[in-house]
Amino acid sequence: MKAWTKRGQFKYLFDKNEMTKLQKNIDKTQSTHEIEQKILIFKKYRYANIIMNNEHDNYFVLIDNSEVKENTISKVDEWLQILGDSLKVIANRELKSIKNDIDNYEKALGGEMGAIDQLKALLNVITEIKNISMDMEFRIVEV
Repeated sequence: MKAWTKRGQFKYLFDKNEMTKLQKNIDKTQSTHEIEQKILIFKKYRYANIIMNNEHDNYFVLIDNSEVKENTISKVDEWLQILGDSLKVIANRELKSIKNDIDNYEKALGGEMGAIDQLKALLNVITEIKNISMDMEFRIVEV
């Protein structure tokens, strides 16, 4: 196991404290860029384990690493699941924010028209919607 973790540098995958630290860091920063970088790293680890041979020559002894390899892949999948869940939480929160913004604009557009002041307010809302439409599209695409 020591040779496996040293060779593949997978030691921290099996450390519960590292996983807890990662979860706390994700909850604190909410940086999707950081999460995406970690996902790419773990995908590389997973791919490296998949293509790695199950057996390893150690001088005249043939060592079978298949069980360790399977455990490592399952641990990487666990880390990827945690990162994916955090991305889902961030995306859901952002989608709720976008939906609230859209609902607020819909309410503002649904007002009654009677006086000139109400018409001015409606035109201001329409102008505001036009000004933020591109930003809103970028937010939706990013989510």
